[in-house]
Amino acid sequence: MDDGSYARAALEVQNVMGRYVANVSGPDFAERMLALFDLDDPEVTLTIAAGPTLTGSDALRGYWTNLEKVMRANGGTLGAHMLTSPVVVVAEDGESASGQWQDVGTTLFGPGMGTPSPAEGHVYSAVREVSRYSVDFRLREGSWKISSLRWEILWTYPGELVDEDVFWLGSKTREPSAPPA
Repeated sequence: MDDGSYARAALEVQNVMGRYVANVSGPDFAERMLALFDLDDPEVTLTIAAGPTLTGSDALRGYWTNLEKVMRANGGTLGAHMLTSPVVVVAEDGESASGQWQDVGTTLFGPGMGTPSPAEGHVYSAVREVSRYSVDFRLREGSWKISSLRWEILWTYPGELVDEDVFWLGSKTREPSAPPA
């Protein structure tokens, strides 16, 4: 694999992860998330925080479909995460890659998660996290797909109340947009 092909593959892998963290809202949330995974691989896996490892396309479909319902009941969002410090290694044959990202993010807790109001007059609370993504990819029909994703929380900060007057994204009327495919 020449340097140009390697650099292009590494950038494409980073773009997959950029779409992964940016796809946190919208009516087709589950389908956009599923499109990032290698669902043709019966061993495709997803591990979120301390939860169980989900294996196979049916398990992933169930997870993302349920999370879309939670997101909708949660006022249209689940939180926001920002990837930093990418380390991507593309295999010499150019058919697989692995990557690791540090993540600084916030998870929103509210009605979609069945959490009670944390204080009088507040519906939502949030927890800031520092975490790490460890991800394996495969090249499938010219597109990089996630074959294994593990999100590990390294530490959390104390919970915070969310000011519903400005809401989660700074405006109750702002509709976040998905990144280009």
